[in-house]
Amino acid sequence: MKAFCILSLLLLSVLVSQNYNPPKDIVQYGFNYNGGLENGKRHGNGKFVYSNGDTYDGNWLNDKMHGEGTLTFNNDSHTYIGTFENDHFNGWGILYIIGGEKYEGEWLKGEKHGEGTYFYPFGNSYIGEWKNNKKDGLGTYIYPFGGKYIGNWINDKKHGHGVSSDGKGNIYDGEFQSGEMNGFGSYTFKSGNIYKGDFVDGKKHGKGIFNYLNGDQYEGEFVNGNMEGNGIYKFFNGNEYHGQWKDDKSHGKGTYIFKNGNKYVGEFINGKEDGNGVFTYTNGEKYEGEYKKGQRSGLGIFTFKNGNTYEGEFWDGVKNGIGTFKYPNGNLYEGEWKDDLRHGQGTFIYESGASYSGQWENGLIHGYGIYNYENGDKYEGDFDIGKMHGWGSYNFINGNEYHGQWESDKMEGEGIYTSSSGNNYEGYFSDGRLNGHGSFRSYLGETYVGEWLEGKMHGHGLYIFTNGSRYEGEWKEDKRTGYGIYNYANGNVYEGSFLNGKRNGEGKYEILNGDIYNGEWKNDKMDGYGNYNYTNGDIYLGDWVQGMKEGQGILSYSDGKKYKGSFVRGELEGQGMMSYIDGRTYEGVWTGDAMNGYGVFYDLDGNSYKGEWKNSQFYGEGIYNYANGDIYEGGWVNGKRDGNGKFNTVYGDEYIGQWHENLKEGDGIFISSNLEKYEGKWFKDKRNGLGLQTYPNGSNYLGNWENDQINGQGKMIYASGSVYEGEWKNSLRYGTGIYTYSDGGKYEGEWVDNQRYGKGKHSFVNGEFYDGDWLKGVMQGIGIYNYSNGDIYDGEWIDGQKNGRGTFVSSETKYSGYWKNGQKNGKGTFTNEKGDKYVGEWKGDKKHGEGTFTDYLGHRYSGYWKNGKREGEGTYIFAGNKKDKKIDAENLFINGNRYVGNWKEDKFNGRGSFKYLNGDTYEGEWLMDRRNGRGILISNNGEHYEGEWKDDKKNGFGEMDFKNGNRYEGKWKNGKMEGQGKILYANGETFEGNWLANKKHGEGIYIYKNGDRYTGSWYQNVKMGEGHQSYKNGDIYKGKWKDGIKDGFGIYTDSKGNIFKGDWENDMRNGRGSYSNSIGDIYEGDWKNDLKHGKGILKYANGDTYEGAWYNGKKEGFGNATFIIDDVIYKGNFKNNIFHGKGTYSNSIGDTYEGDWKFGKKDGKVFFILLLEIDMKGHGRMI
Repeated sequence: MKAFCILSLLLLSVLVSQNYNPPKDIVQYGFNYNGGLENGKRHGNGKFVYSNGDTYDGNWLNDKMHGEGTLTFNNDSHTYIGTFENDHFNGWGILYIIGGEKYEGEWLKGEKHGEGTYFYPFGNSYIGEWKNNKKDGLGTYIYPFGGKYIGNWINDKKHGHGVSSDGKGNIYDGEFQSGEMNGFGSYTFKSGNIYKGDFVDGKKHGKGIFNYLNGDQYEGEFVNGNMEGNGIYKFFNGNEYHGQWKDDKSHGKGTYIFKNGNKYVGEFINGKEDGNGVFTYTNGEKYEGEYKKGQRSGLGIFTFKNGNTYEGEFWDGVKNGIGTFKYPNGNLYEGEWKDDLRHGQGTFIYESGASYSGQWENGLIHGYGIYNYENGDKYEGDFDIGKMHGWGSYNFINGNEYHGQWESDKMEGEGIYTSSSGNNYEGYFSDGRLNGHGSFRSYLGETYVGEWLEGKMHGHGLYIFTNGSRYEGEWKEDKRTGYGIYNYANGNVYEGSFLNGKRNGEGKYEILNGDIYNGEWKNDKMDGYGNYNYTNGDIYLGDWVQGMKEGQGILSYSDGKKYKGSFVRGELEGQGMMSYIDGRTYEGVWTGDAMNGYGVFYDLDGNSYKGEWKNSQFYGEGIYNYANGDIYEGGWVNGKRDGNGKFNTVYGDEYIGQWHENLKEGDGIFISSNLEKYEGKWFKDKRNGLGLQTYPNGSNYLGNWENDQINGQGKMIYASGSVYEGEWKNSLRYGTGIYTYSDGGKYEGEWVDNQRYGKGKHSFVNGEFYDGDWLKGVMQGIGIYNYSNGDIYDGEWIDGQKNGRGTFVSSETKYSGYWKNGQKNGKGTFTNEKGDKYVGEWKGDKKHGEGTFTDYLGHRYSGYWKNGKREGEGTYIFAGNKKDKKIDAENLFINGNRYVGNWKEDKFNGRGSFKYLNGDTYEGEWLMDRRNGRGILISNNGEHYEGEWKDDKKNGFGEMDFKNGNRYEGKWKNGKMEGQGKILYANGETFEGNWLANKKHGEGIYIYKNGDRYTGSWYQNVKMGEGHQSYKNGDIYKGKWKDGIKDGFGIYTDSKGNIFKGDWENDMRNGRGSYSNSIGDIYEGDWKNDLKHGKGILKYANGDTYEGAWYNGKKEGFGNATFIIDDVIYKGNFKNNIFHGKGTYSNSIGDTYEGDWKFGKKDGKVFFILLLEIDMKGHGRMI
């Protein structure tokens, strides 16, 4: 019901089809009018062009449009061809509207009135009666998606009785009011569901009956399209609901009766039991309590049929939360539940007097709890699946206590055992002995924690003395021996080797003041090689004698410097080398902690100095080799270059002259490695004053310098031959000057930073010239450029290119508009000598943006462009709505006459509507002139496809309404049904499954109109392979199929319970098979053409058996028959189900007969056997 689209289109049609009143400003008919006149008025046939551009060509009467004629609006937006009366559309006429709209029919005083057809731009159309420009009376409205309305209209809206279909299979037949379904009606859904009843504002509202395809039925009240109020819902399976509804779901008070007799009475919310209710079971059980979302949830009481009762909380239908469970034998559980089991905290009281209170898991004692035994003992601690396991405390009735680990009801592992005597042992229990790790506390206060062996400290342990000292380390037979740590009572700590209680060997000693010694010990003193760390950060590593530094060693200071050399009685003295943190190194003899005289210095960067020193600084003559390869040779003062000197860089530069405090100052000559040379004045390391500079490329400059830059007046002669003479600033041309180029060109004007800047004229050697504004060396601003071929551009410039607004005139074209970077960009008008015209936006010299192109024949495209091609939204129409066969029009509309939609690179791309010459219409997505994506195709023969496309063919998911009434929903590939899909045939049959090349192929479900149903494999539209067929009469076949009939192994079960399992051929039982009927008879054996044939065994329900040959469904040939009731046994030949031929007969009373039989008779006497044969349909007959 796409009312919003229809309304917008109708409004448009009303606006453009109002009365047309021609202007009254005609002055000279000779200029605007060409035709007949009478008494100075237009009369007869004539053509008139109005001042606004409108054109009328047709009959006139008394100066008014009257009779047959054509009226064309100035912008071609509307064209009317038909009859006029007194300047109004009147009678029969056709109105064309740009974009594809058209009305063809009757008019009255400028308004649509009478019979008429309106074609909307996207495939909608209306055929029927009109009144006062609106749809009124009987009419048919056709939607682009296959929808249709046939019925009454009033004031442009559906009103009265009508039939509406949406093109997807949904159909409404009933009353309409103001465009909506209102009143009584019948709505048939594409699914097969049917509603009959009241409608209000397009929705089910009031009383009604809803019948579902699966057999369900609802009868009751509806509100706003949903089941709401009171109603009865009957399920096809026999269940029923009576009660209140809301939003299509049972909601409020209601009763749900199950087919098996169970019943729920109570509250419902959103279609499920929710609130308080009572559920009564047929076996006598009963639940009364709260429900949530269809499950027992909340507080409730459940009474079991065996006498147990549970009162408490439920969740998701089972016991969850807090509850009390009472057993008939007197036991009681009160506590937490989870998933119908005791879980969490709970107390179980036994009828014997014992009790447990604690944690439960999945119905068993598990976790922390307290168990009180009948004899008075008590255990409190961990349980694992009903046993003491983990940590726990056991209080014996005699006063002993154990606190510790348990394993499977036994003390095992870490624990504390306290006896009444006061002894305390804490450690590992194993066989009741003190062995392994443990602690012992005596009444004296001393403590030992560690390893024990046969009652002695042995291994690793910690001993704490009464004076506060403590030792932790290795023990051997109660003595400190091996590695250990001794913390003295005064705060000192020793860590290292012990021998019989003394420091000996390697060890570390930390003194309370922060000093640390790590090294060799002998007789409790530092002696040998060792490392001493002082509290101030100094570190000494070297030789020791009786606790003092003596011999060779390394002393690292806290400030980063390091001395390596000789020590005497702890002091620096003699030959040595001092290294500083910044990498400086001095090597020699030390006196007074300072370097004096001749010395050598070098650092990590590669700098080095050889020469004279004073107070640790360069002073006098010396040579300094820099790390980068530079060399200075000359005078030094306080570590700086000063006086005359020569400086050579690693790159080949050389300066010879005067220095002061490391800088060039005075007269000097500088020659660079690239032969650049300056000879003149210097100040603070820079050229200053008059100087001559010769450049490596041959250029030279003579003039003034300032801070190493050319500044002021000067002349530069370039190596290329160009010459500039004028003003300079910071070595750049700046101010007014004349530049003569080597090729003869010349610029005369203003300069800024070496570039043409401001007003100036540049003359080129080819005769072209530009006169105008310059900015940073390029044409920018307003200027005129005269080209050598006569073209002229007059306008704005930016960065040397046409930018902004300007006009370009050549011998063949003219463009007036905006430019960017020398190309047409922005809005502009382009014309050529042929007569083509484009008005619109440009980019990069190409049509880009929104614009209208009209060629010299009148074909017009109005819309968006990109890179010179149609791209974006646009409409293409041909002159007069007809295609000119002489013009290719870039292959557009080869099969059509109008396109409205999106474009890309001159091709349909994106969403668009296309009308073909044969009357077909397509609306949807395109990709480069091919249908691609989602789209709707309506054929002129009435077929309708809505779905996905690829490469101009149906591909992906789609829905197809065929002209024969069939409807398909599913996958497509290359224009054919392929993949998963569902088809609804016109005769009511359906197939849902896999397709290949328009044929059922693979797994699928077929529902026949007679109620039969097949589920299984298909091959080329034929049942083939495994399949399951349910017949309307209740029969079921499950097995193999071939060429559409049963073939191979299969199981057939009829409605009466008879079952055949075996081989099939040509839709009949053929081969081996087993047959059992509803009364219990079972046959296993050979079959042919649906009859028992060959070898087989028949076991009757009463115990009788037959094993032997069969022919055409009857016992015939040799066989064995046993009759239980009479205890008769027959072995021999049969024919037509009775004894015939050679055979042996015996019974329980001892009678036997062996000989010939003929039709059940022996020796002339009649022997009659009653047999019951049951056929496949359960019918019985006496044989």
